[in-house]
Amino acid sequence: MVFAKEMMVKKVFISDVKEKDKVEDIFLVTKKETGKSKAGKAYLNLRLMDRTGTVEGRVWDNVESLSERFEKNDFVKIRGYAVSYQSIIQMNVGDIKRVDDSSVDIADFL
Repeated sequence: MVFAKEMMVKKVFISDVKEKDKVEDIFLVTKKETGKSKAGKAYLNLRLMDRTGTVEGRVWDNVESLSERFEKNDFVKIRGYAVSYQSIIQMNVGDIKRVDDSSVDIADFL
């Protein structure tokens, strides 16, 4: 018996995210770069996108292991929270994993 893949429903759009919001949803990664903090600690600098816009994302902990889970242009499910940095909303990402393209409604990202 073959089961159809379950479509993941997007609940949170970037345009609706406000400071201190907890966010657990799917985004498209349009930028993935490694940086170094002032203290010399590695972090990931991401740009996350959906149909309503883009938001910068930062991974501060478990950088190496989380970075191995996805690449630029992958759809990912993130768990994190929104912070305001220099009056701009960013996502502090605590967990991230790649999701299969076929389980995403592409209209949520166009």
